[in-house]
Amino acid sequence: MLWQAPQPQWNTFASFCDDPKEICCLTANGILQRVDVSSGKVLAQSKSRIGVFFHRYEVFDGTQDWRRFALATGVSGQVRVFSDSWNDRLQTEFVSESSIWALAFLPGTDLLLAIRSVSEQAGCLEIRDCSQGSRLVRCLPFSSSNIPWGYPLRCSGAYAAFMSPDRIRIWNCTESSPVRTDSAPRDQRLVYSVLSPVGTQVLGVRVNSEPNRKVEEISLLRTQGGSDAVVELGTIGLRCEKAGASPAFPWTTNAEIQFNRAGDRALMFNGQLAMGLEIGPEGLKSTWGGVKQLLPTYENGSQRMLIHPDSDLLWTGESVFEFSSARELMRMKRGEFKNYPAFRRGRRAAWMGTDHMVEQCRVGAAGAAASDDFGANHLVLWDIKTGAPVAREPSPYGRGVAVSPDGKTIAEGCVDLRVRFRNPTTLAVEREIRAHDSEVKDLEWHPSGRILATLSQNEVRLWDVKESRILEEIRLKDSKTEIRFLSNGRQLKVDGLIFEPKSCAF
Repeated sequence: MLWQAPQPQWNTFASFCDDPKEICCLTANGILQRVDVSSGKVLAQSKSRIGVFFHRYEVFDGTQDWRRFALATGVSGQVRVFSDSWNDRLQTEFVSESSIWALAFLPGTDLLLAIRSVSEQAGCLEIRDCSQGSRLVRCLPFSSSNIPWGYPLRCSGAYAAFMSPDRIRIWNCTESSPVRTDSAPRDQRLVYSVLSPVGTQVLGVRVNSEPNRKVEEISLLRTQGGSDAVVELGTIGLRCEKAGASPAFPWTTNAEIQFNRAGDRALMFNGQLAMGLEIGPEGLKSTWGGVKQLLPTYENGSQRMLIHPDSDLLWTGESVFEFSSARELMRMKRGEFKNYPAFRRGRRAAWMGTDHMVEQCRVGAAGAAASDDFGANHLVLWDIKTGAPVAREPSPYGRGVAVSPDGKTIAEGCVDLRVRFRNPTTLAVEREIRAHDSEVKDLEWHPSGRILATLSQNEVRLWDVKESRILEEIRLKDSKTEIRFLSNGRQLKVDGLIFEPKSCAF
């Protein structure tokens, strides 16, 4: 910790801004402040109190300047919505009939959603139009034996989802009834879930309650067309190393789940440890019979593993494995490549067919010790059959790479606002475009190979690759980190949100 502000000034909440060097705090006396992380200096603050002690749950629209803000205050059921919180511009406020447990803005609209309790056995979803005062558009009741505080209300397009320990509820906010109300298996909470490429399967993870949380079970949930009840098709309970011991798969910030293109294989890993999963018509099973350690322990982190989208291969950076058996096929000849796990997060590598892998990595300076943090960032082409690097080009601004579906073009997203298109054999830059007004955080090829999606701070752009022109822009209300096309090619997943771009409707 670099600094600690005095009490009781900071005991309400603090959250990072889009710039990770700053946080936004709602202080105990109701003042919203933007604070420099390193020094604790207040950079900006609201002109007056925007709230007292908030009651249950606060939510804010994560625009870059943090202007739009909504919170439930210390008065039961009272909600205040600011259009400009820094300049004390209150857009609207209202009081519900009972306590508010969760709030969320519906993306791209002035609709504010609120979960509130009605009784010990019932609750409701309120939808209010903040552009017209706080007009109640509709109220969607539901039954529940337990409406907990602190569980999130998430929105994607016209849909809103609320998950409690015993239920998962999903509403279409343009209609008057829920589209899905599901019983979660048993009474255990899913702490992590990921949507498969086919769009109808979800892998969910349950963990125990120990301080160093470890995975207890992995469950496969399936829907049909997004409208029927979620059905649990299978569950894998991880075996303990010895009787009475906790499952040996710590769930950390590095934990991740990847799917292949068909959605019938998944890789679950947290750095060194990994687990292969087969997803079939009958349910879920473990490919390797349990958890395996595929990477050594690194002092400065762990490298991402990459499942091949179409073949029986798995890349760990150090080696290539056969996914079906976890058998090592080839060890990479890294030689002069230093500090390999420095790029453990983000899309730093991509498969190019089944014979090559393209990767952003550091090349060690001549005479530097293996532990020294020397070396310049390069784009490297690896031959999977021999384990040797076959091409290398400087990549000083590279943040991520993506290979076109036909393998003929490498797109490189860069921190200098550009996307560079490189030759798949020599890695030479063939052309480039200025993609955004801020760094390119991620990029993804459409399955057709005709469109490239790029992600920056608060927007997604879809490009006609052949003509280097923008087809469509999607404005985001907060900062995102990852974009992926679903296998149908019509939907684009941006972190937890799913969009249907018009330019992909072909």
